[in-house]
Amino acid sequence: MCVHRSRSSGGETKRSFGGVGFFLIVDLCKRSNENHDFVNESHDFVNESHDFVNENHDFVNENHDFVNENHDFVNENHDFVNENHDFVNENHDFVNDSLCIQSDEL
Repeated sequence: MCVHRSRSSGGETKRSFGGVGFFLIVDLCKRSNENHDFVNESHDFVNESHDFVNENHDFVNENHDFVNENHDFVNENHDFVNENHDFVNENHDFVNDSLCIQSDEL
């Protein structure tokens, strides 16, 4: 910063900014404010990115929950099918036993 010192008639020192120095300070302040604006916008972007990532994680977790529920349903269905096969096999055994008894009676 350019500071010009001059003596007034009363012996006190006066400070005055030279024209070029003043404009350099104004320009530096303007650039500093623009830099702060850029940094704030960058922070906003990072925060929005974090929000997006968190929402994506939530979506992935919900999808995993859905897949797990689907696996549970499939496993229950397999159990039901296995029980049905057992019932059909028992029924076949019963029919075969009945036929054997009838054949022996003939």
